[in-house]
Amino acid sequence: MHGPEFDALSPAELADLRHCWLEREKRSDRRAGVVAATIANVNRDPKRRRQQYTPGDFFPILGQQSRRLPSHGEWVNQLAAATGGLPDDWQGWRPGSPENAD
Repeated sequence: MHGPEFDALSPAELADLRHCWLEREKRSDRRAGVVAATIANVNRDPKRRRQQYTPGDFFPILGQQSRRLPSHGEWVNQLAAATGGLPDDWQGWRPGSPENAD
């Protein structure tokens, strides 16, 4: 997605796009973590380390089951802070406003 197509996204569409991207990244991390854990377990000395390695040992984010994602309002505020403001068509969203914190 490039240029005008990306610029035309609504805040909800952008949040959905971000959520899908995060889920894809998490799956990729899990795959890489399984490979890393498998290699580490094959080469593990059970006398020195009794516990097997898990994907979370290599990607700590995978071990955090209760990690709270930012609310939509918090995320829009972070986006505005990172980009220097919001597009004019995002009416009602003002960075730092308490009502945007959801």
